[in-house]
Amino acid sequence: MTDEDGMEAAGQEWIEEEGMIFADVQELGRKYGKPILLASDVIQHTPGYESARGHRRVAAYPSLPRAVRAYLGLVERYEFLKRAREKS
Repeated sequence: MTDEDGMEAAGQEWIEEEGMIFADVQELGRKYGKPILLASDVIQHTPGYESARGHRRVAAYPSLPRAVRAYLGLVERYEFLKRAREKS
């Protein structure tokens, strides 16, 4: 086995591990009915990612700054809806 083969195997192992974590996170989304935001630079390669995106239970972003911006958008939307409910 070459160093390159070892790196590729380690990368594949990491993607599989992240897949298991991703499955657990999806279950939390189903259990609590709340959106979940993830920041991961390899999430798009994780098995089940496309399916989860289709069900809109988990949103994953390739960097922490993008995930934080999405979170702030959810907070702003919540505050907007709260103000709208208070006015009616």
